[in-house]
Amino acid sequence: MQRIMGVPRAYAWGSTVHIQNVLGSPAEEQPLAELWFGAHPTGPSPLIGETGAGDLEAFIAANATVTMGEETAAAFDGKLPFLMKLLAPGQAVSLQVHPSKRNGQLGFERENAAGIPLSAPNRSFKDTNHKPEMVFAITDFEGLVGFRDLDDTLTLLGQYEHTRMREIHDILSADASPAGVRACLRALVTLDSADVDCIIDEAVVLAGRGTALASAHATAVELAQSYPGDAGTVASIMLNRVAFAPGECIFVPSGMPHAYLGGLAVEIMANSDNVFRAGLTSKYVDVESLLENVLVNPGPVDLLVGEQPTPVVRIIRPAAREFELIEVLVSGDSVAEVAGRGPRIVLCTSGDLELWANNRTDSITLAPGEAAFASDDDGALSVAGTGQAIIAGVPAP
Repeated sequence: MQRIMGVPRAYAWGSTVHIQNVLGSPAEEQPLAELWFGAHPTGPSPLIGETGAGDLEAFIAANATVTMGEETAAAFDGKLPFLMKLLAPGQAVSLQVHPSKRNGQLGFERENAAGIPLSAPNRSFKDTNHKPEMVFAITDFEGLVGFRDLDDTLTLLGQYEHTRMREIHDILSADASPAGVRACLRALVTLDSADVDCIIDEAVVLAGRGTALASAHATAVELAQSYPGDAGTVASIMLNRVAFAPGECIFVPSGMPHAYLGGLAVEIMANSDNVFRAGLTSKYVDVESLLENVLVNPGPVDLLVGEQPTPVVRIIRPAAREFELIEVLVSGDSVAEVAGRGPRIVLCTSGDLELWANNRTDSITLAPGEAAFASDDDGALSVAGTGQAIIAGVPAP
């Protein structure tokens, strides 16, 4: 096993308290949005106490078969297939979509051919991968995820008197196919700021009246406080607002529109940083790529329950080949035995834990915010102490 460090991301939308609380550090004026644990080329986790390869990406590359196992190394070209994060929005994260595997490959090649540097602000494709993801709540967590029922969207649009909103209502009313939903979304995310301001003024009134679905109008008003004049505030009425409690989990497949709003969560995803934004951001907006990749599958978002092989272990396997999540909750004298194979990252989110591999011949202590990488040859893991660990791994084929 190897201790690894998290790589901080201080994006403007980050919280000043959530990750700091996990790490036991004081609240800061500088927001801390994410803490990455993984081997993505733009932010691989440094190894702690390792005198050879300095980060997890290089360590795996030099020892792919040992660290990942023959099957996993072959399936993913010797690269760690997942990325794990602590995710802490202090305000809405951009309205965004991630590409399919094929579109990730094509888009990356297209931007390379155009000579757009990986670090360029107008670069949408940072790698060749798709990016399905799962979000496991550590605190109460909220987000806008997936298209709401189209009848509800039509009801919401029809409550506005603004001319453009009437026109957009007619677009969706005339065509509720995926093409019509995309046309409706396009019209909303390309509203100019003057129209947005007028529509938000109306949303204030509608939210106050307690009309049907008034909470959607209230969400648009809430978002406008952080992103005045941003068309994403109005487009939010097309999306489900999802709230889930600590220990609850959702899956967001590639293409599903989403914008996380607040709280602290562990996020596990395919090893990618490909994002197309259409609003609620000061970063590069790429409406065409978002619309090309968006998944139109209206309806509520289901929570992932998973299975519980023992009282202290829960396994959640989403519809993704690259990753699974294991929650471990131990206290007192309890010891969690976690069968496993392939590469794994173990993150302590609370308490003080001791992690063993290879029948307890090798151990690491973990405090909140600390993590370890376990290789395929580390075999089954044992966790003791009092607290919570979240383990990211690769499901068996």
